[in-house]
Amino acid sequence: MNESLPVPKMEFDPVVFEGATGMFNDDEKWKYLRCLIHYWYHSHVEGLPNDDEGLFQLCECKPERWMRLKGMIFDNDKFFHLENGKWHQKRARLNYLKKQADLIKKQDQTEPAREAHLTKAATDFEGWLKELESSPAYTGINVRSEFEKARLWIGLPQNKGRILSHRFFLNWLNKIDTPIGQAIARVKAAGVPSLAEVQAYARDKWGEHEKCGVWAISFHSYWNDPARNWKRKNGNQIDWKVDLTAQVAKWRT
Repeated sequence: MNESLPVPKMEFDPVVFEGATGMFNDDEKWKYLRCLIHYWYHSHVEGLPNDDEGLFQLCECKPERWMRLKGMIFDNDKFFHLENGKWHQKRARLNYLKKQADLIKKQDQTEPAREAHLTKAATDFEGWLKELESSPAYTGINVRSEFEKARLWIGLPQNKGRILSHRFFLNWLNKIDTPIGQAIARVKAAGVPSLAEVQAYARDKWGEHEKCGVWAISFHSYWNDPARNWKRKNGNQIDWKVDLTAQVAKWRT
């Protein structure tokens, strides 16, 4: 199987399937469908090996029912037939190859336009890339280098059909772990208490005050908000117990 070729989606027509499997019970129909799915998505219609043990495992059949089930599914006629040492389903193979040919044709038709778009994007994005480079949001990121990475990634054969748009590249940039993001993570990771720890400390400090539980939950949510944590602390590590005391003092007034 050429892995660069597209794999079409398998379509399921319940009317055709029911008509073909009228003499199968529900369990036998499901086992036959398992074989079709494996034949389509795993073997890519290159055939199921004529391996009795492997086919038995594929069907997940009880040993006492295997010979009957094998004779129904691998009947060498209407369902799976043996060809050059492998089992094939004629209808599925024809559908697969036709759909694959249609996908390849569509890719060949759109590829020139796609290549032109990628080339044009490098020029059209010039002014916008300058804006991104000067934006504080992307401080510490080599925007040009990331744009080239995105352009090369889009150009890979398996990514045919994707477009290097402004939205795509912004999503690309926003997934990068920036120095600011790393700093936020360090602040958040420094002495982050669990809810149980906050509740226990609140009970020890304020006894059985009726609002202890509310204070603990509110503070835990507040402390674990990376954006608020970063803005308020500005990168400085603060003991959460000290901060909890300060927050409760505000809430009690």
